[in-house]
Amino acid sequence: LCFEARAHAVGIFESFWRLKFEQLQFSVPLLVVAHVREPDIVFDRSSVNFRAVLVGHTVSQTVYLCNREPDLELDSEPLEFVFLDSSRYGPGRQDVVLVNPISGHVYPNKPFPIQVSFTAKAERLTNVNLVCQVKFRKSALKLNVKAEGYTMSVTVWAEKGDNQTNLCEVSPLWSPCLGVDVRQLAMQVGQRVKAAPVKYQPLLDKLDFGVVDPGECITRSLTLINCGKFKCDFAWHLTKLKPNKLICTNPEGGLNSTQLQTSGELFNGDSDQGIQSIISISPEEGCLHPGDKVMCTATFAPPKQMRQFGPHPVILDGLVAACLAFREGPAFGLELHGRTSGRVVYFSSSVIDFGTQFVSRSGLLPACRQLQLSNTDPTRSISVECLTPNSAVFQHTMVPTILQARSTQSKADQTNDSMCLWISFTPQACQKYEEKLVFEVNGSALYSVKLYGQGTSLHIETEPGPLAVISVNKNGSERINKSSTKQLIPTDNVIDLGHLQSGQRSRRFVTLVNRSIAPIEVHRVTISPSYQPAQKSQLIGSRETTKVSLAPSMGPPSLPSVEVRLCNPIAEDHQLNLTPVSNALLPTILEANGGKIMVEVSFQSSKRLERFTEEVLCELAAVDRDRPNIQPPNEGQEDKRFYLPVFIVQGAYKMHDIRFDMDSVNFGPVVRGGQLTKRLVMVNCGDLGANFTWMEKTFGSGLTIEPMSGFIAPNTEVPFNITLTPTKLAQEVRMEVSTFRCHKILVGKSANCLKIKDVMYWYCPHVSLLVAFLINLYTFRFVPFNAGCLMQRQFLSCPSTIVQNKVNR
Repeated sequence: LCFEARAHAVGIFESFWRLKFEQLQFSVPLLVVAHVREPDIVFDRSSVNFRAVLVGHTVSQTVYLCNREPDLELDSEPLEFVFLDSSRYGPGRQDVVLVNPISGHVYPNKPFPIQVSFTAKAERLTNVNLVCQVKFRKSALKLNVKAEGYTMSVTVWAEKGDNQTNLCEVSPLWSPCLGVDVRQLAMQVGQRVKAAPVKYQPLLDKLDFGVVDPGECITRSLTLINCGKFKCDFAWHLTKLKPNKLICTNPEGGLNSTQLQTSGELFNGDSDQGIQSIISISPEEGCLHPGDKVMCTATFAPPKQMRQFGPHPVILDGLVAACLAFREGPAFGLELHGRTSGRVVYFSSSVIDFGTQFVSRSGLLPACRQLQLSNTDPTRSISVECLTPNSAVFQHTMVPTILQARSTQSKADQTNDSMCLWISFTPQACQKYEEKLVFEVNGSALYSVKLYGQGTSLHIETEPGPLAVISVNKNGSERINKSSTKQLIPTDNVIDLGHLQSGQRSRRFVTLVNRSIAPIEVHRVTISPSYQPAQKSQLIGSRETTKVSLAPSMGPPSLPSVEVRLCNPIAEDHQLNLTPVSNALLPTILEANGGKIMVEVSFQSSKRLERFTEEVLCELAAVDRDRPNIQPPNEGQEDKRFYLPVFIVQGAYKMHDIRFDMDSVNFGPVVRGGQLTKRLVMVNCGDLGANFTWMEKTFGSGLTIEPMSGFIAPNTEVPFNITLTPTKLAQEVRMEVSTFRCHKILVGKSANCLKIKDVMYWYCPHVSLLVAFLINLYTFRFVPFNAGCLMQRQFLSCPSTIVQNKVNR
């Protein structure tokens, strides 16, 4: 059995039923009770308070209609709702609350969002009760909405002139300024004014600072008053109306084109941040409570250091605008006016560029420039002082001085209103240099002159040509019999002049190439006076018991005959002929990055020279084309130059240098019929080898030499064995032998053997009995000798050789 009940009112309803069973004659009473209630649907809040709403501004909030009925399968129908349209209006229908959506269906356990919006139309309070009717609900739902419309009532007063009592009210540009960040609002005001100058610039009020000297400061007061009932936030922003332009006038009122080109340096770039270094407003932002007022100060302070060059004043009319924004309030704008007084010192240049100069070294003249300072004020004298001290790179000759007024100069003294300043540039490294010379005028204004320069290293590269060896024929003519294209050793920068022999000379051309990024002036080339010959290995001769160190006994080294000169460049093919080459016109300038000049190196000698090394120096001077012709003070009268080693020349003059290790050979006493051998060493200290042969016809009797002929190489030794065998007695034997232009004197003495003073007796007691006797022999000279028995008898015998080559006694 299914019972269905439909309720039409709220309360408890009862229904009495009886269930009968006819066959059983039985009935059961049944009571059906229904409890009827309103649907459980409510708003998530009872009221919406928009609080203060700016007039003309729309605010919105979202509320939710919640159906809290259980989601059952038998009863899951959505509840229908609708807002009464008449409940959306306030008294007199002046204000209205917008509801979206105004009707709909709410499902169980699913909140339904409803947007409530309000637009303030005037400064008044608004209180509205929204009525929402829900199906099956006897009583309607209500939502209270409150709001208060308001406007920002502020006034701005600006000071006129130096009298703070003379104020004028600033007219607003538009209202309101809607946003959250008040700084961003102020920037938007500036961008809007800059984007439409024709529309808004005529509406800007003017704030005049007057005439200001560089380094001075002038202020103007700005008064902000809050006349409303709510607090308001404000912010200032300075913007350029005409980026990178200043209006410059001369005394006649016309525009100065030169000033217009350089005037943009006052504010660097297009950003408004550069203005704040000259013009500022404080406080930049703040908060005004109802009835309060804030005094803001606008400051115009041109810096001491003015980079505009020219005697005319610089006016700022229409250059900068001060924009003021009140959050949810009006926007204001002020056009700033002011000027700096005309500059009384004239500088001949604002930027001095020294260009590329060589790194400082001894003998190199620094680059110099001249700066002219003049007093342009016809009524007063001025003091000028340079605040930048001298450094190792930039030096100046400025001392504190007073420049007289132009009107007071006399005919006898034409320079009392101007002065000449010398500035020198001495780079210390290969880099770019930048410095600023700051001049203080009358103790307040600062003016600057920028200095630029770049240091570079001196790099002269050598390109050697082929080597030409020239020989002189018997008839006196010259010919090139040898040429070499051996290139320069990159690591040593050495030019080889060859190893010459008798009757030869060599010549070689070397090209000097300027690889620097700056030009250089060449005056001459010369050989370095310091000469150190190459070390030569010592020859060592040895005997049986001693070693003798033999060094070349040449005495003081002979200076090589090397000549160098500057000549005009010629082709490599012409360097191997005997055509004369003209001298270069000196001094000459080698241009940067490839300037060339040629050096002729010639070598000849009449004496033997060991391997020598000479350094070739090039006399150079700096090139400064912008250097004034006037001599700077405290500078020497003679030009400064320096000597740069450009390359090294090496060569040698080969000759024979063969000699013996001793001048004479002394044999001493030699026994007639005996022999004595001495050792003699031939040493070749020269550069060439030679064949040698002893001249046998110069030998005396009894003299033999081994070997008689052979070849001796350079830096080697050849030992000789000289044997003397005298055949007759002589007090002195002297011989002079020669080989290959070498002569030797041999001295000796022939003598008999010493007789035995004692008589020897022998006794034999038996026949055929062998008897031996011992005989002692003595020598009194420490020379080798041979001894033997020369006489034989029938009954007496002795060995024919007793001793050989003995040196003991």
